[in-house]
Amino acid sequence: KGMKRIAIDPLLGDWVLEPTRIHSLNSMGHNWWTSCACMGGLLALSMQNELPEAREYVEALREGVPQWFDFAGDLLQHKPKTFDDGGGMYESINYARFGVQEALLFMSAWENAYGKSFDNIPQLALQPDFFLHVFYPGPGQLWSINFGDSHKNVSAESCLMLLYHLKSYNCNNEDADKIRWYISQVEQGQHGEGFYVNRPMGFLYTPDFSNAPKVPSTGKSILLRDFDWAMMRTSWEKDATMLAVKSGHTWNHSHADANSFILFHKGVDIIKDAGNCSYPKPQYRNYFFQSDAHNVVKFNGEGQSREQQYHGSQMRGEMNYLLDGGNVKYVLADGTGPMADKFSRNFRHFLWMDNVIYIIDDLKSHEIGHYEWLWHPGGEARKRGGELTITNGNSS
Repeated sequence: KGMKRIAIDPLLGDWVLEPTRIHSLNSMGHNWWTSCACMGGLLALSMQNELPEAREYVEALREGVPQWFDFAGDLLQHKPKTFDDGGGMYESINYARFGVQEALLFMSAWENAYGKSFDNIPQLALQPDFFLHVFYPGPGQLWSINFGDSHKNVSAESCLMLLYHLKSYNCNNEDADKIRWYISQVEQGQHGEGFYVNRPMGFLYTPDFSNAPKVPSTGKSILLRDFDWAMMRTSWEKDATMLAVKSGHTWNHSHADANSFILFHKGVDIIKDAGNCSYPKPQYRNYFFQSDAHNVVKFNGEGQSREQQYHGSQMRGEMNYLLDGGNVKYVLADGTGPMADKFSRNFRHFLWMDNVIYIIDDLKSHEIGHYEWLWHPGGEARKRGGELTITNGNSS
């Protein structure tokens, strides 16, 4: 009863149960909903034999978890829906991994306790492809796209191994191969913030990846239309070339980086995202969140409006027209919306032909002024005349 009073009641009372629930429905559009609610549910599951009311709490949460995945956004606060139709979560790889993992922990525990399948959640079927496409296998290392509040050494094997064993997911052979390949890459890399293989959960849920395929059977490009990311690569082999482009909303964990990009080449993010720092530090809101920390075009020394960090971008950026024809690839980033106070046109064309990536900016400002191109080198940068060379080890 003491654990119920000091742990279960605050968690499920604040986030799930009536009449004490204090959050509006749009609190479900955030990774912390699954952390608080599902960990409270996990504790309730463990106490349901001692506390009859715990079963009611667990049932309420079982009904609530699919609603978290279905959160459709908040028009008045310019907040996007949580999950893209391609499976991605706009809050960054770090928080996608965390939020999905917390939900899957509760769902797995529920299935173990009741011996039957949890409700089918369609978004889960898209997770293997999403986490594969934001992943870059390097030389003995593995990286992920670190747009927003994320880090490039975040990995999602915790989500994928729990998903692999979930009864309601019913993993097919193709997705099983993708998951085994991903986990085999994590094991070889031996690092990652989400590293799960050699933890207690990993002892229970790590699949046999000794027969993992050499490369996954999925396409080399993907466009996530709802929150506007695109990824293209030359191959799934280690040290390939990979281009990731972002537009979309600026909100919460998603930075002021419409039309920014990251380029991996020969194991290095040779053109990188500047990253982030601890949230309480002034550098986070004054630099890392702002356009200055990203590979974008500024006008008269300014990027996106600073108020977008807390109030969102009323008009989002967009990604369109992904083409992957093998030796010719293309995608269009339209960042006009988030920069509408300065630009009437803010288009960035990415045209990849053979071994050359052309970035063509089509810009029109409301007034005459000074354009400034920002580039964040992932190595030593040297400028000679009009030529800029970035070198890091074997990558250049």
